[in-house]
Amino acid sequence: MYVDDLLIFHNNRSAADAFKKSIMEEFKCTDEGQLSWHLGIKYERDRARKIIDCSQEQYIDDLLA
Repeated sequence: MYVDDLLIFHNNRSAADAFKKSIMEEFKCTDEGQLSWHLGIKYERDRARKIIDCSQEQYIDDLLA
């Protein structure tokens, strides 16, 4: 089986870390760090305001170009 991307969203850091560790022990994986782009959607996180902004602005610009 081939999985191109796996995103982990959580509200419990230690549980997410344990899950990631178990996946990485079982399968060949790389950790690409904090999410910024996925499937043409731009993600920006504001930790202070506890929000994640999702934007398809680039997709729209490409359609209109």
